[in-house]
Amino acid sequence: MNQDYLYRGVIDDLDIRFVIADCTQAANQIILNHDCDPVAAAILANGIASTALLSALLIEDEKYTVKWKTDGALGLVMADCNAQTHLRALISNPHLASSIQEESEIWGKEGSISLIKSSQSKILNSGVVEANFHDLSQDLAFFLSFSDQIETGIATTVNFNPDPHNPIRNCRAFMIQALPDCNLERFEKVRGKLADAHAKQLLAQDSPSDNHFEIILKYISEDLVKQPQFSLEEAPPPQFKCTCSQKAIAQVAKSLGQDELDDAFKTSNALKITCQFCNTTYEITKADLERLT
Repeated sequence: MNQDYLYRGVIDDLDIRFVIADCTQAANQIILNHDCDPVAAAILANGIASTALLSALLIEDEKYTVKWKTDGALGLVMADCNAQTHLRALISNPHLASSIQEESEIWGKEGSISLIKSSQSKILNSGVVEANFHDLSQDLAFFLSFSDQIETGIATTVNFNPDPHNPIRNCRAFMIQALPDCNLERFEKVRGKLADAHAKQLLAQDSPSDNHFEIILKYISEDLVKQPQFSLEEAPPPQFKCTCSQKAIAQVAKSLGQDELDDAFKTSNALKITCQFCNTTYEITKADLERLT
């Protein structure tokens, strides 16, 4: 398992759904795109891995967009995914280390997490709750448990290489969710095991074997079943893929309004607009805007 991967399945004996994701390569690409320092990289990678898990809950053209907002130095983290496990993410302050004196300044006093599920044609559902865990994955687990009313547990691990061109050694996440017939007392025991230090050590193994997820499943359920029986399905592997294009960016430019556009074109023949997700810069001309009408 040297490549990024995503697996989903069900622990049959416990009626618990699980998803495991390795997003190491995708996270490296996104973090390098944003020139993140180690503090920002750790937080953004956590959000990337957590969001990748949601891909396993989507079908066809559905998409999840997750936004974490704080009034601290972190500001905004945003990530989205689709059913093909295409990922994008951004962080408003990629140089956090130079912005703070102590950790509490990262998060500030108040925060929120919002989640939007959409298709190409409409918003399917959305919600927002307070985010107080100072951990993006735990904020997401709380949102799913509280707002979506699906009891959820998420564990993540992010570890680094001493290499600025390949900073992330591993970036993984594991999620469990209670299915309708799940005994919630038993689920709470499994969630507690997933949150402990040994489960995270298993998740962070540098060279996981082909049955890596099986070892984790056995550990988190060993107090309830000796040999957990489970179904398993391989999903598309996570990959960074931005949805920007000349046409899409032109649509953004057109939304500025005619007066603002007229002023901009007085000083230049083209507008330069940079995608927030991949840092690609587009030049938008009047002809590009006319083709949209």
